[in-house]
This record gives sequence, C-alpha cells and structure tokens, in this order.
Amino acid sequence: MKARRMIELVSLSTTLYTLSKETKLLEKLNEYAADTKNRVNAFVKNKMKNEQGEELEFTDKVQAKFNETKLEIEKKIDTALHGFYTKVNVVHRDEINQLNEEMAKLQAELINLKGKETLVAAEKKKRS
Repeated sequence: MKARRMIELVSLSTTLYTLSKETKLLEKLNEYAADTKNRVNAFVKNKMKNEQGEELEFTDKVQAKFNETKLEIEKKIDTALHGFYTKVNVVHRDEINQLNEEMAKLQAELINLKGKETLVAAEKKKRS
C-alpha cells in the first residue's frame, strides 16, 4: 500500500512539474504574441503616403514594406556575392600567376635544352 502511494505521489509531482514547464512555455508564447501584436499595430498606425500624397491602405502598406524588404535583401545578397567572387577571383589570379611563372621557367629550360642540343649536334658534325 505504501509503495502504491509513493508511486502516485511521484506521478503527481511529475505531472505538476510538467504542467509548470508548459505554463512557462505558454507565458513565453504570450509574450511573443503581445510583442508581435504591438509591432503590427505600430505598422498599421504608421501613415504612409503615395506619390500623390494620398494615404495608403493596409494592403498597399504591406506591399510597399515587402518591396522595401526585398530591395534590402537583394542589396545584402549582392554585397555577399561580390565579396565571395572577389575572394574566389583573387585565389584564381594567384593560381594563374603561379602557373604563368612555372610556364616561363619551363620555357626558359626548353630554350636552354634546345641550345644545348644544337651545340651537341654541331660538335658531332665537327667530329665526323
């Protein structure tokens, strides 16, 4: 009987602990919801006007904000891509310069070898 009571008490305490954690989660969600609600209300209260000076409707405000955000994102993407391509291009330039230097050295060696070959051929002709 005592063991059964202990199991029930442990079970009850676990349930209460779980409920308290869920309560904290719900409180956090309520905070986020309230914050979002305040942001939406501030956005709606913000008076935006078009080129003719007329106040925009809510859907027009949302569309204007969407276009503004889209342009900001495009600028950020362009900046990031430009930085990436600059880094890649620098790496490729370094590799190309290194390969050009190696090619110049090999061409110089080839010229030296051809010169030696002609000297050897000339000496063979003299001996024969």
